[in-house]
Amino acid sequence: MSWRGRGAWLGHCGTVAFALACRDTTAVTPPPSLTAVALSADSIDALAAMVDLQARGADSARVTCQADSGPVVATPAYPLDGGAARIAALGLLPETDYGCAVALLGPGGSTTSSSLSF
Repeated sequence: MSWRGRGAWLGHCGTVAFALACRDTTAVTPPPSLTAVALSADSIDALAAMVDLQARGADSARVTCQADSGPVVATPAYPLDGGAARIAALGLLPETDYGCAVALLGPGGSTTSSSLSF
């Protein structure tokens, strides 16, 4: 490589290093937020709850449900499609009141909704 080629290469490396050094490293990605949520009975399975949600800043969501004296029933985390998802919480007991919550996961961390009655 000639001196001229090395000089251009070094100049390019210097430009890249300068650009990386000047980026804002203090920028914080905000946590995900739930913009809409609806909880309803599943029309096909009496032992399931359907959760429809809209979110910002999240790439996936999961639902947890718990009866007053029972174990927590949790879904896997499902990817959001355009910020929306419909998640089925399966394995609920008949004639039992549950409190369900939506957990959002994204680049800015995680957020959990307040409890929704079902």
